[in-house]
Amino acid sequence: MRSLADLMAPAGVEAFLQAFAAKQRLMLRTDTPGRGLGLLDWRDIDAAVAGQAPPERLKVLLNSHTVDPRMYVAENPRRLRGARLQELAEQGASLLINGVDDVAPRVAALVTNMERQLRRSVSANAYLSFGPGQALAAHYDDHDVVVLQVIGAKRWRCYGVDLPFPVAGGVSSLQDPVWEDELRPGDVLYLPRGEAHAATAVEPPSVHLTIAIQERTGVDYLRWLADEAAGEQLFRMSLRRDEGLAEAGAGLRAAMQTLAGSRSLATFLTAGDHRRAPRPLAAFDFAQRATPDSLLVSALRRSLDLELGDDEERTLEIGGERRRLGALARRALSALTERDRTTLADLAAALGRPPGDAALAQSLALLARHALIAIDDAP
Repeated sequence: MRSLADLMAPAGVEAFLQAFAAKQRLMLRTDTPGRGLGLLDWRDIDAAVAGQAPPERLKVLLNSHTVDPRMYVAENPRRLRGARLQELAEQGASLLINGVDDVAPRVAALVTNMERQLRRSVSANAYLSFGPGQALAAHYDDHDVVVLQVIGAKRWRCYGVDLPFPVAGGVSSLQDPVWEDELRPGDVLYLPRGEAHAATAVEPPSVHLTIAIQERTGVDYLRWLADEAAGEQLFRMSLRRDEGLAEAGAGLRAAMQTLAGSRSLATFLTAGDHRRAPRPLAAFDFAQRATPDSLLVSALRRSLDLELGDDEERTLEIGGERRRLGALARRALSALTERDRTTLADLAAALGRPPGDAALAQSLALLARHALIAIDDAP
């Protein structure tokens, strides 16, 4: 399961995209209950808790209360106390692993491909429930949610919308469910931003993935304009409570109108794409390890304007950093980003390069040094 189409099978992507555009709840049943285990299984969870996930990523809830991290995190060195977590699990605790896509490579591949297709920020958390009951009170999020049930079963209840299009999450004030159903392994539930919900484990242990889709809003645009305004002296000047305040206000309003007029929404969205941090990858000794059959992946979470029409070296902003890349390196990175992953031989063919081309090998090694590509031969 490496793509949005895989996740939404057998219903297909179109049903999800329609619900996503309309911000309408959608539940999809599966005919392949074990498919979630291809993304996250007990080995992945054990590995994350055993040391791959920093302690700050883990949250433990018991009887609807957050457990003090000092109960399961040791100091000097700071690490998770596995035995204590086992005890809490035996007491029926629920565990939340934030950013599980950073420590589970197969989840990372799905999340990355979803982000490239949707052009929104996508991340994933894992929820583990070891006892019956509800870990979190009914609440709403500031992002859309796609839930994939992996192990066990949970009953989900939705209560409607407290606040349309919230820019921060919160506890719901709504009491009466407007919808409820049970998710079993492989089932998918889409909830739009703002829809209040709660989940109860009915067949523990239960494991589900929550994939968050974060969209940028007008509030984000205003924050970006504020950052842009800091570059102009007028906006940095002190405001004084005197007879000139009205005149200063008129000047600021005029300057704000000019600022917004010179920085369009399209410019804001494009700037956000370029600031989006690449997926963390590493490819040490790439030149020696790469073979024609090696599967290569791009670290870019979205397609970017890499100035492919220019044959000169160019300095580009990628993930908030300036990187100088030649024309062939930019074309190779663009071609890899358009694909899930591809062999070095197929990439060379797509670029019109012969097998073993020295210039391509040099460009790929440069991209690897910038941590923009890696070898991904995992099944």
